[in-house]
Amino acid sequence: MFFTPFISLGQTQSLKGRVIDSRNNVGIASAGIQIINTKFSIQTDSLGFFILNVPQQTAYRLTISHVSYVNQYIN
Repeated sequence: MFFTPFISLGQTQSLKGRVIDSRNNVGIASAGIQIINTKFSIQTDSLGFFILNVPQQTAYRLTISHVSYVNQYIN
């Protein structure tokens, strides 16, 4: 599993990205993205893309999970 982040800044920020299978670069549908120790979470769409709007902060720690893959943690 691989994660590609994009960040937009403002009073809130959007964490945008795509979760893909690192073996074949195909997007992973319904992968869970959660900011650790917060209530913010979302699932990827059918192509593996997601947009998560969160309060502006300098850093987040994410967990990415899917039943068919090992969980990934991103700082």
